[in-house]
Amino acid sequence: YQTDRYGFFKRNGINLKEWKPVLRCHGYMGNNVLNLFYGDPVLGKLRFAEHLGIKYIVVENVVAVKEKDRERMLEILGLSNSKIMEIADILFQKELNEIRAKKKELPRTPENAKELDALDRMENMLKRDGILLEHIIKGAEIAYKAQKAREEYLDEGEWMEIER
Repeated sequence: YQTDRYGFFKRNGINLKEWKPVLRCHGYMGNNVLNLFYGDPVLGKLRFAEHLGIKYIVVENVVAVKEKDRERMLEILGLSNSKIMEIADILFQKELNEIRAKKKELPRTPENAKELDALDRMENMLKRDGILLEHIIKGAEIAYKAQKAREEYLDEGEWMEIER
């Protein structure tokens, strides 16, 4: 939920006391956190949290979640922005290369004209827009899963066992 209108949450039966702040966004030049440009890793993290079923509200650039989701949301928000963007860039390059490979495979015939046109438009869109929000969301997902796998590995303690 997002609103700047007074009384929105009360009118819709949402008790703000049940929601705990997890992020305060400053310096977005008057933009609301959900209206950030799509290349921002914070927005990608929030959208990834939605995929996990975490609901959040935004009031005056403060993001809040219910207590039961607070720990997971803090883990997601704590992910490295640079790591997410690095992964997103790799995904972007991969998608661009796949489109170019498909274009090379298709012969330039009237039967393939529509598909080639669609591939051209997709390539131009990617070149124009760069890394898409979908790439950033997927980058957040990959970074989150890698962090969880690393934590499990370290928690198991098996890495400490050495045979002599």
